[in-house]
Amino acid sequence: MFHNSLKRRYLMIPVLLILLSSLTFSANAAVGVGPNQQLQYKVTRTNLNGNDTELMGQLLEQSYWINVTVVTTEGNALTLRAISYNETSTSSTSTMVLNCETGESSPTGAQRLFIPATRNAGDSIHLEYPDNRTFTLNDTFFTNYLGTPLLTNLLSYDENATNIDFATVTTNLTADWQFLWDHQTGTLVDFNYTIHTSRTIQNGDSLILTQNINLIILSATPMIPELNSPVIMLLAATTAVVIVIIFSKTKKSSQRQRKPGEREQAFSNPSLHAVNTGQ
Repeated sequence: MFHNSLKRRYLMIPVLLILLSSLTFSANAAVGVGPNQQLQYKVTRTNLNGNDTELMGQLLEQSYWINVTVVTTEGNALTLRAISYNETSTSSTSTMVLNCETGESSPTGAQRLFIPATRNAGDSIHLEYPDNRTFTLNDTFFTNYLGTPLLTNLLSYDENATNIDFATVTTNLTADWQFLWDHQTGTLVDFNYTIHTSRTIQNGDSLILTQNINLIILSATPMIPELNSPVIMLLAATTAVVIVIIFSKTKKSSQRQRKPGEREQAFSNPSLHAVNTGQ
C-alpha cells in the first residue's frame, strides 16, 4: 500500500510540472523573448537595374546594420530599441512598440521583427504592414542560422499594386516577400524583398527598376536556441523523475523475485549474529 502511494506521488510530479509550465506560457503565449534580448541584423540593397534613373538615384546599393534590444515585455507587447548604422556612423536610434498577437506596431512595420512564438505551418498571423491583413504561414522546416539548425516558419507571398507612391514617384509595383522566423521565439532571422516597379512618364517612355533587399540575423544574445530554457529545465526535471520511478519499480521487482522467507532467514542466521555482536 505504501509503495502504491509513493508511486502515485512520483507520477504526480511530472504532471504538476507540465501544468505549471503550461500556465506560465499561456499567460504570455505570444511573446517568445524577454528583456535584454539583443539581436543584430545586416541589411543589404542590391541588384539595382533598369532605366528608371530617378528612382535609382534615391535607392542606392548599400549595406547597413541594425541592433535591436528588447527593453520591456508586458502581456503580448514588446518595447524595442533599434540602432541602425553603416561603416562610418550611426544613422538613427528609435523606440518601437509592437503587439505580437495583433500585429499592431509603432512605427508601422516593426512587428515583422517578432511574431507569436511556437506557430506552425498553416497557422495565421497578422501583419500590419504592408497590407494590414492576416496571412497563413506556408511551411515549417529546419535551416541553419547562427551556426546551428533552427526550426523556422516561412511566410512567402506576392504583392501587386497600381499607382502607389514609392520613394517620390507614382508607380506600379510587383514584389515578392519572404520571411523566416525562429519557431521557438518568433524572432525574425531572414527577410528577402524583391521589387519590380514600372511607370510611364509624360513623354510616353516606360521606366522600370528592379531591386532586392535582404535582412539576415548575424547574432543573438542570448543565443536563440537557449531562450526556451524553462522548457529544457522542465524536460530535465521530468526525465529525472521518470528515472526515479523506473529505478523504484526495478528495485521492487527484484525484491519480489526473492524466495519467500529469504530476507528473514538472513537476519536470523546464528553465525552472522555471533559475528556482529562479538559472541
